[in-house]
Amino acid sequence: MPPKTKADLKKAEQDRLQAMIIEMLREEENKYCADCDAKQPRWASWNLGVFLCIRCAGIHRNLGVHLTKVKSVNLDSWTPEQVQSMRVMGNAKGRAVYEHGLPKDFRRAQNDHSLESFIRAKYEQKRYMMKDWCPPRVDGNDLPLEVKNADPKKTTGPASKSSNGAVRQAPKVDGSNASPPPVKEIQLLDFSDSMNVASVAPTAQVSKNQDDLIFCLERCELVVRHGSFSTCSGAVIR
Repeated sequence: MPPKTKADLKKAEQDRLQAMIIEMLREEENKYCADCDAKQPRWASWNLGVFLCIRCAGIHRNLGVHLTKVKSVNLDSWTPEQVQSMRVMGNAKGRAVYEHGLPKDFRRAQNDHSLESFIRAKYEQKRYMMKDWCPPRVDGNDLPLEVKNADPKKTTGPASKSSNGAVRQAPKVDGSNASPPPVKEIQLLDFSDSMNVASVAPTAQVSKNQDDLIFCLERCELVVRHGSFSTCSGAVIR
């Protein structure tokens, strides 16, 4: 295998970071927008550490990058520090911090104007923020080297339980050592005999056919000359 280039290493690093972000979206707390509760958020404010829907992401952009820095989950590239910032927060902790003083009977806004007012009060004015809260330390070196359940399709096979109840993985089949299936022999049809039989016709039969043909031609000539001929039964046809 040829050595990996810088482009290959960079792509591999991006795939690893993207897998971490996707894995975080599978957690129950991150399946809904941190501001409006919309399902399946695909955007994030990485400095705040929360996942957002596309509508709230647009409002966050209007607040300015000095307050919130928005990225797409799968369309933008990520750095280790940005991914780690999402890991140390998440939507549950983000709400606990920025909605600490929110009334219990509060109903989240649905129209754009009310939603923007709520987001500005939440992050710009910090009206509901927890007092004396200190942001956690973010270090990209704290990221794990591998992602748990990064690709569920790469499992070796279906799991089965042994007699003592332990789950064991089905053995992987190595295609290089597996013997190929037996090849069935195909019997080809041999037309040599039939061709020989067809080609060697009885000489007597050929001669008889020729004689019949000559006889028919002679009878036709008689009809043309005399205008009549007799059939096999003896009747004369004119």
